[in-house]
Amino acid sequence: FYIILGISLIFASILMLSSEYFKKESFYKETKDFSLIKNIFIGSIIGFISGMIGIGGGVFLAPFLHLSKWDTPKKIAATSSFFILVNSISGLIGQMQNPDFSINISLMVVLVFTVFIGGQIGTRISVKQINSKQIKLITAILIVIVGIRILFK
Repeated sequence: FYIILGISLIFASILMLSSEYFKKESFYKETKDFSLIKNIFIGSIIGFISGMIGIGGGVFLAPFLHLSKWDTPKKIAATSSFFILVNSISGLIGQMQNPDFSINISLMVVLVFTVFIGGQIGTRISVKQINSKQIKLITAILIVIVGIRILFK
């Protein structure tokens, strides 16, 4: 399962880098509007798979949204980030059902603080200094890295 998943992520990132939409900014001029039922279905499948693996679902959602021309790269990045947040909260609630579950409060405080600071820096940079093509490139690189890490698990 992990081998298939890792290869799929690497393949998706290669598609993102080599496809026409990466070369043309006009690719996102005509975005697609999916039905509510299709959105729920896709989100549920991605959430289920990411929950089984223990990885944020945005790494699956972002390539899908890019390749389906869902919206602009910045909106896709924001949507994927929100999806990761919801998926992470869902996973935390699921883990809390385990009687052996425990949280290291001091580590959690440090992580929450650093994630907040990193999010602020990343948002400010993306708003002022990074264009759509660079966001697509960064997304594809991150997906390749995750795919490789999964393969080495």
